[in-house]
Amino acid sequence: MENKPAIFLETELVKFWVEDGILMEVIKVPELDLQLAKTLVEERIKASAGVKMPMLVDIKSLKYVSKEARQYFAKHSKSEDVISVAILASNPVTLMGAKLYILIEKPIIKTEVFVNKKKAIQWLKRFGISESIPHVPTGKPEN
Repeated sequence: MENKPAIFLETELVKFWVEDGILMEVIKVPELDLQLAKTLVEERIKASAGVKMPMLVDIKSLKYVSKEARQYFAKHSKSEDVISVAILASNPVTLMGAKLYILIEKPIIKTEVFVNKKKAIQWLKRFGISESIPHVPTGKPEN
C-alpha cells in the first residue's frame, strides 16, 4: 500500500500538501477569475506558513483563466513563499494555455510547464527544497 502525504489544507477551490519539500497544489475548479486567483494566493500563503519552497501546480481541472487572473498570478502574486513553479498540464489545450501564459505574462517567479509529474519535480529540485514542512491548521479557512 502506497503511503500518500496528508493533505493539510483543502477548500472547495484547492488542496495543498508538501511532498519531498515541494508545495503541491491541485486546483479543483474549472474556471478562475481575478477574485478566485486572489483567494488561491491567500490559501497558498496559509499553506506555506512562511516557508519558502518550490511549488507544483496541477491545473488538470482548469478550462479557463481570465486575463486579469493570469496577470495577477504573473505580476502581483506574492513570491516570498515560492522559489519556483512547475505547472502540470494534462492535455494539449491546458499545455498550450500554460505555455502562452509564460510567454505573454512573463511571471516574476521562474515558471515552467510539464506534462510529466516526475520531470516537473526533478526540475523543481534544481532550485532547492524546503527542509521544514509548514504546520497549517486543519479545516476550512474563515472567509
